[in-house]
Amino acid sequence: MCDYFRTQTLCQSISLWTQGERGMESSGPLKKTPRRREHGASARQRRDRNVPTEQTRHFQQAARVDGIRARTRSAGRLPAGLRDRVARRLAAGQREDGGWAGRAGGSDLYYTSFALRLADALDLEDARLWQGAAGFLRSGVNMAGVADVLNLIESWEILDRRLSKPAAGGQGVVRVEDALSPFRRRDGFALRPGGPLSCYATFMAWRACMAAAAPAPWLEEAATAVAATQRPDGGFAEAEAESSGASSTAAALCLFCAAGSGHGAERRAAAFLASLRRADGGFAANALAHNGDLLSTFTALVALSFWAESHVARLGDAARFVRGLSRDGGWLSCASDTGTDVEYAYYGFASLCVLASLAEARTSSRMDCG
Repeated sequence: MCDYFRTQTLCQSISLWTQGERGMESSGPLKKTPRRREHGASARQRRDRNVPTEQTRHFQQAARVDGIRARTRSAGRLPAGLRDRVARRLAAGQREDGGWAGRAGGSDLYYTSFALRLADALDLEDARLWQGAAGFLRSGVNMAGVADVLNLIESWEILDRRLSKPAAGGQGVVRVEDALSPFRRRDGFALRPGGPLSCYATFMAWRACMAAAAPAPWLEEAATAVAATQRPDGGFAEAEAESSGASSTAAALCLFCAAGSGHGAERRAAAFLASLRRADGGFAANALAHNGDLLSTFTALVALSFWAESHVARLGDAARFVRGLSRDGGWLSCASDTGTDVEYAYYGFASLCVLASLAEARTSSRMDCG
């Protein structure tokens, strides 16, 4: 079960946007202690308290997604000069229609959602930025996959918190259950309608439910199904023909944390991610890649921190890798890249936030031990 109490010190606050019960800690096999036999109403009350309700499960799951958000919202620990450069570049990239674009083409939901996550991490108070983004989303966007559902719902969740008046009210714009239904499988979710089970799509579907404050009663069964797809090397992939990948394995780890268990798959998955650490300090996309990349590094850092395995990242090396890809408020995707975009600006900035939280947690732990 996810060792959540040990990792919550990495967060500024475990209840940044949804109050709820914390995850449960497990530090090994439970020891049974003699218990006096109870009868009647007293026994029924104890049993009732020990059986998680759907509402309790929802609160626990929401608290766990809080951890994902909190690890990427530690901007106050980073230098003011860096924050200012990132904020200026982000604001300069907003289009007249209120959205953001990639390296080619016009504004779209994908890049706008990353811009809003980055603006949220920076804690920007520019009302025009938030209002412009709300206007872009109201103009209509297409949802062709689970990622689009997640991006739209998380974008509205951020805007509802940031604007003085509710921007749209997440589920008022789209009902998450209806939006996800084309991708629903008996055992989880697929990236496209009728596709195979995808650990990444299932993870994104859970995040969409949490952002919309909607229950995910399917989570535990889906986590069991995902765990059954683990490769012999301990990793996970989106298709049989693909090699085990960093992002898919990180998604599976976070999904197991949300569900409370990965049925024994967690340790091998964490070990696989650790094996992707490279000499440049970053994490590679798969076992065949020789160098680290920013997306894989970010997802590995977040996932490993949930399982108290962040020590394998070598924080100093990882920080140097991420800083080495920074370019005047933007980030390259890897050392051979020649351009930047808002997606990788989010990965770079959020990675530094995660690393700052982890470093602070280690310092606090050493002080406590001393």
